[in-house]
Amino acid sequence: EIFRTAGGTVFDPLAATDAAATVTLDALLAPARLNRLVEASRQGASGLTLATYARRLLALDNAAAATPAQAEARRRIGTRTILALARATRSPDLAPANARIIEAQLADHARQLAASPGDSPAQRDWNRSMAALLQNAEALALALAQPDSATKVPPGMPIGG
Repeated sequence: EIFRTAGGTVFDPLAATDAAATVTLDALLAPARLNRLVEASRQGASGLTLATYARRLLALDNAAAATPAQAEARRRIGTRTILALARATRSPDLAPANARIIEAQLADHARQLAASPGDSPAQRDWNRSMAALLQNAEALALALAQPDSATKVPPGMPIGG
């Protein structure tokens, strides 16, 4: 597959990161899946709650990185995760009570990001930027209203796959 990249026809690892995060988050955060998770949790069929699910996804953006390139990939995934969770809360297919659970986790995450110095200037700046976005409802609404900048992933298997 060839995806549109910032660098023309060269391999762009961050575009690949975006594509992988998009495919994964679309599946993980489908409103029907989130509603089923809550129902399963209510019936005792799952020890995983929606709050824990959201916290685990959000925790990935500040995990330790071995290299600056890995740290940048994690920030890219973190941005996608935050926006995907915020977008999920606005879906008419997600139960309103479930949307409030995710919103509460995003608010907690914003406070954690604002208080975290990060392990590099780039991480510190990203933490502050994401915290500010999450704490400003108008700015978040504007960000979510923008056309999604995620790499468009074509449907189906790759050619020859």
